[in-house]
Amino acid sequence: MRLTALLLVICMHVSATGLSQKVTLSVHKQPLHEVISEIAAQTGVSMIFNMEQLRTAAPVTIDLKDTPLEEALKAVFKNQAFQYEVKEGTVIIKKQRTLLMDLPVGAAPDNRQVELMVRVMDERGVPMAGVTVAIKGSKRTYVTNSNGLLALQDMPGEFVMIISSVGYEEQVIHVSPEMQAVAVHLKVKVNQLNTLELSTGMGVRKKESFTGAAAVYSGQDLKTVGNRNILESLRSLDPSFIKVENNLQGSNPNKLPDFEIRGRTSISTINLNDQFSSNPNQPLFILDGFETTLQAIYDLDMNRVASVTILKDAASTALYGSKAANGVVVVETKRPTPGRLQVSYNGDFQVDVPDLRSYNLMNAAEKLQFDKLAGRYSSTGQLGWESEAVYNARLAEVQKGVNTYWLSEPVQTGFSNKHSVQVTGGSPDLMVNAGILYSKQNGVMKGSGRDNWSGNINLSYRKGRVNISNLFTVRGNTAIESPYGSFSDFANAIPYYRKRNDDGSIPRYLDPLYDTSILNPLYNASIYSKNQTQQFAFQNNLQAIVTLSPSFRLQGAVLVGKGNTTTLVFIPPDNSAFQGLPANQQGSYQNTRLENSQYNANLMLTYAKLVNRHQFTASVRGDVQQQKNNTVGFTAVGFPYGTDGSPAFAYGFMPYSTPVASNITTRSVGFLTNLNYVYDRRFMLDAVYRLDGTSVFGSSRQFKPFVSAGLGWNLHNEQFMKQLKWVNLLKLRGNMGYSGNENIGTFSSVSLYNYISGNTNNFGQGLTVASLGNPVLDWQKTLQESYGVDFNLLNNRVSGSVEYFHKKTDPLAVGAAGTLPSSAGVNANYVLNLGYLTTKGWTVNVRVSPVYNLKDRIIWTIGVMGSNYTSRYGGFSNRLSELNKAEQDANGLSRYYDGYSPDDMWAVVSRGIDPATGVEVFQKKNGKLTYDYDPADIVKVGNTRPTIEGTMNTTLAYKDFTLGAVVRYQVGGYVFNNALFNKVETNSSATFNNNMDRRALYDRWQKPGDVAQFAGIGTYASRVMSSRFIQKDTHFTGESFSIGYRVNGGWVKKMQLQTLGINLYLNDIFRIESILTERGIDYPYARTFSFSINASF
Repeated sequence: MRLTALLLVICMHVSATGLSQKVTLSVHKQPLHEVISEIAAQTGVSMIFNMEQLRTAAPVTIDLKDTPLEEALKAVFKNQAFQYEVKEGTVIIKKQRTLLMDLPVGAAPDNRQVELMVRVMDERGVPMAGVTVAIKGSKRTYVTNSNGLLALQDMPGEFVMIISSVGYEEQVIHVSPEMQAVAVHLKVKVNQLNTLELSTGMGVRKKESFTGAAAVYSGQDLKTVGNRNILESLRSLDPSFIKVENNLQGSNPNKLPDFEIRGRTSISTINLNDQFSSNPNQPLFILDGFETTLQAIYDLDMNRVASVTILKDAASTALYGSKAANGVVVVETKRPTPGRLQVSYNGDFQVDVPDLRSYNLMNAAEKLQFDKLAGRYSSTGQLGWESEAVYNARLAEVQKGVNTYWLSEPVQTGFSNKHSVQVTGGSPDLMVNAGILYSKQNGVMKGSGRDNWSGNINLSYRKGRVNISNLFTVRGNTAIESPYGSFSDFANAIPYYRKRNDDGSIPRYLDPLYDTSILNPLYNASIYSKNQTQQFAFQNNLQAIVTLSPSFRLQGAVLVGKGNTTTLVFIPPDNSAFQGLPANQQGSYQNTRLENSQYNANLMLTYAKLVNRHQFTASVRGDVQQQKNNTVGFTAVGFPYGTDGSPAFAYGFMPYSTPVASNITTRSVGFLTNLNYVYDRRFMLDAVYRLDGTSVFGSSRQFKPFVSAGLGWNLHNEQFMKQLKWVNLLKLRGNMGYSGNENIGTFSSVSLYNYISGNTNNFGQGLTVASLGNPVLDWQKTLQESYGVDFNLLNNRVSGSVEYFHKKTDPLAVGAAGTLPSSAGVNANYVLNLGYLTTKGWTVNVRVSPVYNLKDRIIWTIGVMGSNYTSRYGGFSNRLSELNKAEQDANGLSRYYDGYSPDDMWAVVSRGIDPATGVEVFQKKNGKLTYDYDPADIVKVGNTRPTIEGTMNTTLAYKDFTLGAVVRYQVGGYVFNNALFNKVETNSSATFNNNMDRRALYDRWQKPGDVAQFAGIGTYASRVMSSRFIQKDTHFTGESFSIGYRVNGGWVKKMQLQTLGINLYLNDIFRIESILTERGIDYPYARTFSFSINASF
């Protein structure tokens, strides 16, 4: 098959008479097509030519200096068998006596009529120039212009277009006579996405010329894994993006998860006096060019997402300076597309089933037997008869068949649905995209759920050198917590008690006759209560791009937004929490309202120039940001029975408290300069300088510079590598630089004062220091090094990357708790610089396609990705001794010592249970064994970070079907087994009042000679924090299984649809692990079954 390539070289669009640009060029016997490309790069004029034909042209020798373009073209084509003409700002080059049908768009006579307008874009909605459009069954081949547009003329009534571009999947479009415009989104080929382009949030970069560590995933990639939210899908696709498991909250839809990119850079500052500061180890999130919140990304409609880019190291994150030490996640939404209005509907339907398989609780008979062995009914003397009566009564219940399964009471099968409608279309100059979303999610605990809604309208105007877009979004949600409270209350409930009375009523106490201290967990859930949070927010994002010249472009953006959050919590007076309190303090109503507003603005000038083999791109940018947060809240107490929680019925405010209110304004400014240089597509250099200022720090520390530099080498473009046809990409890269972290609390450098409530004197009301500021507090700066290799072999059959990184944060910002003596007069909110933290690690991501048949779309890909991180403290000396003592007194597992990790776990080493006595044997620091527990013998006994974790995945694409599977693995890493500590070996009151793990009955020491893991029943003194409760965990999780079907022809067309897609998902369907521990303590985990349908009209 003869290869015909029509190459369009564009920098910008000019008018038909705009040939006054100057050309400076000196070449000797250079191919004609290279000369034309250089002239196009210098002038910005679009040129269309047939590459295969130009290869036969005579070489060119010219010497031009500041020569007008018209004269330059005449000199170039002198004595050539080619001619050129200018149509609509495009220079069309063709052979002498070229037939009309061979001409691309723009070369036809003026009297011909345009019959079909074609616009080609990538998955983000960015116009694609130079895309080949072939007419099936003919020799007609065209390419798109600088705006991704193509005007077809004199076409038959029905025909088929084949649209293709290097690195993208080919698309076949069936055109009918009534169609006037077609918008096409090209999808990146399998294993190609990470080798093409990436979005930094400040522009689009060719990844081939980028020296940083970054990964790009399309919206379709995310939907292939699951339909829950962006973040859950992202963790399945990238080894650097780690979700921190929250074993307390499980699958609670109203609790945001924590994520990390390449480990930690900070010590948690959650105790600081600022409710608006976020997790200091959380990545920065960018949505359509502006900073946004984790909540906004979590709630974002996945169907609107065009791409997600993860920026991981200094070269890629230094653009964001003081906010980028933890990496950056850049989300781009889909842009409007021209043509007649297209409507797409997406429906997601989800079933969540509570996963209770990790609970290994006793049944009624086992619990009664355990209680007897533990001595609950062994009283003698006057109480002996009563203990025997209690035992007999409970035994009678067990013999009657009472065996209450409490775990099923607070849970349900959660049914959720989500509906999204998007409309896009318009002329090539004015385009619109609008959409709405509504979702209703029911959690697996009864009464819990989350309702989301959002709307967006995006207008885009393009005319000549000006491109203006405006995106308005509005969103809201309602989050409701379960009235059943903590799931642990039901896991602790004893099974030989009945849930309800014989008449169906719910008793307040489980054993009102013998023990009124044991409450019925169903009682509080049966009375009216309320725990609800409502959010509302809107924002407007206005962006403009002006192409000043072929080399200069000016772009700017302004975002304004406003929102509010209202939380209402009402607990009725008959709730067990108020038992024993005076009547005027029973029942509570808490109302907290937060209002926020923000504005962001930026302006950037970019310069780009291609001179022979040298490509320069430089930019300067300034930005300014302001955030305001206002909070008002109060708590009222003392409600009559039967009221609905109206604060008008309250007795008064909570004793010794006042309403809370705060008004906080933070501001930041930044200046950025960025340089990228590429030589001959082989060698790359990136350099970034950024100066940031913020009101978070004192006047002497308000500004800080951040710099980075990176180098790259495209080995595959070297001459000695080109003979290796099986090497498609081989790139080495490395960089070093500084980034920062502002998430240390808004008031860290400013002292706060409160009025003393009710305390007045002759001089007025007194003041007290709420928190002392540190005006000389320095910024946290992280020095990052990153090295990596990217490869693509055997025509995309093998691809991947290997990366190594090293980060050092120095100094750290540490809360004063445990760092200064009480005589210093500061509280936990005081922050000071102390010590440093280093993190190093590696990631690997490899994909292999044993079957790779693009023509028939039969592709089978197998992938493995993994990561490992280690962290170390330094520079503390002994200044955190008080903090370490507080951890020890609280039976905590963390310590702060030089040379040790924040992930290390600390306890006294246990050598197990002595078979002769049934007592635990401990190991002292000197290696000697003892029966006596001594906190002085606490040492490091494990580390929560796994040796390696990641996923194994496979994808099979066959025709219109796609099958996918992702299995997460974690090897090594230690966990604290909460079930062993609290439900196997526990104190006497917990043993008698709570249900126990079955291992407490069957795996404990009973008589001399028994080799057992746990001490004998009734041995309570040995329940101390030892290494027996810290276990090495290896597990495998069925993270995602999916099957999809997508079709855009045949019977779908008869239904008046353009495309139809159907997907089925199974998420977190199984978990195989080496230890048995309870998962989801306060809120259980869930297994998810979901279904998605997508239809375009």
